[in-house]
Parts: sequence; structure tokens; C-alpha cells
Amino acid sequence: MAVAIKEGNTHAMMAGVAAMISIILILDFLIWHPILSWVRRFRLEEIPGTAPTEPLMMLLVRESRFIRWLKVVYRRRSHLRRYSAESGPAALPSFRLPV
Repeated sequence: MAVAIKEGNTHAMMAGVAAMISIILILDFLIWHPILSWVRRFRLEEIPGTAPTEPLMMLLVRESRFIRWLKVVYRRRSHLRRYSAESGPAALPSFRLPV
């Protein structure tokens, strides 16, 4: 980042800022949210009638259209490879991301 600022390379500066923001968000979602929800679960067990909150990352993965699309593509490709009647590698169709 310092080199990009010194050289005046705005593209590299923007890429550096985007990388820092993405690292902060990834660490927050993948490490701190699950740990905090795990801690809350034990704290809320002492209070009757309260339900623990589910981690945001778990909700995002479960509800993600992209993850579902990846599963479908993986299953189709493995099915085509497994049951292909061709002698060589199976001709795989191209899949598009649903909009």
C-alpha cells in the first residue's frame, strides 16, 4: 500500500483498500460471528425461554443461491462423468449462473 501511495498508483491503492476490507469482513464472518454465537448459546441456556441466535454465516451459506448452483453443477458433472457412454472424457455442457 505504501509503495502504491508513493508511486501515485490509484488502481493499486483501491485494490489495497478492497483487500483490507475483504479480509476484515471474512475474518468477521468466518471467525468472530461463529465464536460469539457459540458463547451466546451457553449464556442463553441459563435463561429459560430464550432461543440462541444462529450465526449469520450459517444463514448466508444455507440461503445462498450461488452455493445451491455450485452443488447442482457439481452433481451434474459428476453424474455425467460417472454414467457417460463415451470412451473418452465426457463432453460437459456449460452451465450458467441463474439470475
